[in-house]
Amino acid sequence: MIIDILPMEYVFKHAWILFLFVTVINAFLGKKSTKKLSDQNPELKEGYNNYFKGYITLGSMPWILMGLGVLTGQAESIFDFFNPRSEKWIIQLFFGYLIIIWMLGIWWIYFKKGAEFIEEHPGLVQRRTLSGKSNVTARQVKIFFPLMLFGGIMAIVLMWNMNLPF
Repeated sequence: MIIDILPMEYVFKHAWILFLFVTVINAFLGKKSTKKLSDQNPELKEGYNNYFKGYITLGSMPWILMGLGVLTGQAESIFDFFNPRSEKWIIQLFFGYLIIIWMLGIWWIYFKKGAEFIEEHPGLVQRRTLSGKSNVTARQVKIFFPLMLFGGIMAIVLMWNMNLPF
């Protein structure tokens, strides 16, 4: 017997709260996992702090925009945000923000030495292999960032070209 605790409509309408919560928790867990490194290297402490402040600020904005859309009635649920062709201003703002963040990511990683910053601050970005975890190098960041960006761009292109039922 399945017990409905919350109607699914409510869950989908307010999923942005969960997304926001997960973003903030990830930032705090990341900060906690780098605390020992930060304490051992006090000269890096400000960099770690700025990174996690930026992570929370920039990473929360899509979910805040999504919540604003739902709370103002501009969007019925999170599914409205799977349609970049929508003429609703909040949906356009959401996708515009994503594109701006991607451009800022390119600028930071390639022109403001963001990849080097990530390499110089161990624990911020790690890769997992069969032999365990290791920190990424600036070169790896510069190689894999375009692949991740390409994935995001392809997702928007697919959403743009699909006729979703919602």
